[in-house]
Amino acid sequence: MDFVHQPYQPGETVAAITTPLGEGGVAIIRISGKEAFAVGNRVFSRSLDALPTHTVHYGSIKNATGSKVDDVLLVLMRGPRSYTGEDTIEINCHGGALITRRVLETVLAAGARAARPGEFTFKAFMNGKIDLAQAEAVQELIAAKNEYALDAAESQLQGGLSTRILSFQKQLTHVAAILEAWVDFPEEGLEFATMDEICLDLDTIREKMEELISSFHDGRILHEGLTLCLVGLPNVGKSSLMNTLLDKERAIVSHIPGTTRDIVEDHLRLNGLNFKLMDTAGIRHAEDIVEQEGIRRSRQAFAQADLVLLLLDASRGF
Repeated sequence: MDFVHQPYQPGETVAAITTPLGEGGVAIIRISGKEAFAVGNRVFSRSLDALPTHTVHYGSIKNATGSKVDDVLLVLMRGPRSYTGEDTIEINCHGGALITRRVLETVLAAGARAARPGEFTFKAFMNGKIDLAQAEAVQELIAAKNEYALDAAESQLQGGLSTRILSFQKQLTHVAAILEAWVDFPEEGLEFATMDEICLDLDTIREKMEELISSFHDGRILHEGLTLCLVGLPNVGKSSLMNTLLDKERAIVSHIPGTTRDIVEDHLRLNGLNFKLMDTAGIRHAEDIVEQEGIRRSRQAFAQADLVLLLLDASRGF
């Protein structure tokens, strides 16, 4: 079923656990929206009304019956000086799936709605705290698998990509304004730039745009890693090499040709880059239907791989 995003309600108060579920020392529940402080007053042991923004306060979370749920530290941030641009509360409670969920349930019972996936960042985008490129960078920053990806995501989050796109927009708007003035007021003899100068400017902008587009492949490699496919005849050492690189017995090794019948995948990190390592079935003429299917999948895998490592048996030659 396709996901349908619900209509955006400005200022609607939502809450969610913002730290990974599991056992840990601390977990954080975030509340954001115009009623965030009202919800906080209903669950926190102290009144929030007179407390200054961006301060931390010790107290207890209490449910509707007045029973203590947990001792917490509460961080109070008044909008627009918050991640979402709205009034925001972050409750630092003890970690652990049960206690964290209980604190969240108490907050939801006090009037907040459960936040949808990515809704805090969506609020930040809708409230003008970040643009679309920066919103995408948040997820890339969280999912970064190496230092290169982390640096690239951080640069995008700080507005590196947005600045370049905005520069293109300003330059094209300037050129469009000159052309529009020529069309609308031909009798005025306006001469802001010659046609040769405009064509030169457009060529320069196009080259810079193409340079940015060409960097997409490198960016994908940084974030997703490279696909490295091991290819060769049966019994040339593909599975043995995979096990050696991974330093574990990931693939079955046997002297019997055709042992590997399917694609065996695992992840490897070398020199700061991530690789999806793929061991494939040995390619040869085969009568067995299952092995034929394995060989078909091998051909498909190395046709789509970023890198192909062809293994040869030196004793057999080419």
